[in-house]
Amino acid sequence: VAGNNGGGVYLVADAPDVRNNIFMENIASSGGGGWVNAGISDLTLDYNNWFNNTPDHVAGSASAGANALIDVDPMFDPDPLRFYSLYQNSNVIDKGDPTVPVFRDYEEDPRPTHQGWDMGADELGGCWVQNTRTPEIVYGSLQYALGFAQSDDTLLVDGACLGVNNMGGTIQNTYVNISVTIDGSWVSPYMEDDLVFANLNAQNEGRVLKVDAGATFEVQNIYLNQGNANVAGLDGNGGGVHNSGTLSLFNVTVTSSSATNGGGVYQASGDLDIQQSFISSNNAGNGGGVYFAGGTILVDSNKLFDNNASSNGAGIYLANTNATVQNNFVYNNEATTNGGGLYDSSGIANIIHNTFVGNGANSGGGIYLETGTPFVYGNIVDNNTGTGIHTNAGTPTVQYNNVVDNDGDYGGVFTNPDATNIMTAPVYVDILDFHLALGSPGIDAAAPITELLTHDIDGHLRPTNGGNDIGADE
Repeated sequence: VAGNNGGGVYLVADAPDVRNNIFMENIASSGGGGWVNAGISDLTLDYNNWFNNTPDHVAGSASAGANALIDVDPMFDPDPLRFYSLYQNSNVIDKGDPTVPVFRDYEEDPRPTHQGWDMGADELGGCWVQNTRTPEIVYGSLQYALGFAQSDDTLLVDGACLGVNNMGGTIQNTYVNISVTIDGSWVSPYMEDDLVFANLNAQNEGRVLKVDAGATFEVQNIYLNQGNANVAGLDGNGGGVHNSGTLSLFNVTVTSSSATNGGGVYQASGDLDIQQSFISSNNAGNGGGVYFAGGTILVDSNKLFDNNASSNGAGIYLANTNATVQNNFVYNNEATTNGGGLYDSSGIANIIHNTFVGNGANSGGGIYLETGTPFVYGNIVDNNTGTGIHTNAGTPTVQYNNVVDNDGDYGGVFTNPDATNIMTAPVYVDILDFHLALGSPGIDAAAPITELLTHDIDGHLRPTNGGNDIGADE
């Protein structure tokens, strides 16, 4: 409270620099938030939050600035022990000027965190990054840390890294144009009850991860979630991941993301290798879980489940050549039109030793083959709605599969499978555990062609005992 002018701040002379502050509930006769004297020669006044000051926010010889937040409640943490601190719903997060050279907040947490500098004394924490090349530096923002990374660096990530940025002409949580590795298994000293992997969360304000052409990027042990490509550019493709480089996903969970094509993952070009990962609860027009548009793709030893497509390919959509899908559990995916588990329009995909269970579509609840000569070998296609394997056209190789208990096991132009295929219900370990129980039909029932695969979904040797087992599990 000031009896005259400038309840929050009174700027008298010289060249004051006033940025990234919160001025709230201050009172004066004039300039409740701040008063600027006419004698100031070189003033920097911008990127501040002015809220509920009386009778006005800024008075005197200057205005609040083009990037100020006017009449916006900063929303402090409601916890009374977190006095004037920020929390996830605060309105001043990432709204500060990124050129302010202040790299710690009042608690000594790093600045910036998440996607930029916050306004006020507190910087919202929760994201922690360490480059193994410079372990003495701890960052609060993965995107900021990438700006200091060199080729072949490894960045360790802990906590939840939130929000989006606008880099490379698109909107995403993390933009990568350098060859690095990100590992979300780091147990840092900064997180309490640190029992889960790190989380990159776009909060439905853009996609989660964009990998540019020329980058070689390895991602492991991390969650990628709440991406929305429909507001991110690149034709709305790739809600969780959009790849044009060389990308490896290992033990990564891609979930709760949406797009026009590729709700979870969109492979535009380059090379993509997805292994030991979980692709779940994503939505798209085509390719709810994964959409393959170009380059090469290997989808090996993953679980793809609860994904949805308003058109085709709820689990996986293969629209280009050089695609191999092997050793996956693909279950409970739903497509409105065709290909609940997998939709192949490439014509020459390799679909080998997968387990398709409980998927649904109008046709091809398990697998929909649009055309060409795809290789469909050693799969379990069980209990899917809308035919197990539907062949629209072409001459696929369909051998050593167990296709059973679907709404019509074979449909389209291919309805007479050869004698290598069986139609006997497999026995699983549990209702959502599609490992084969001892004595299940399909064990040792696939041809012992060892050059096709040498491992199963768990990395166990294939074949064992008398031969290859049908399905993803050996």
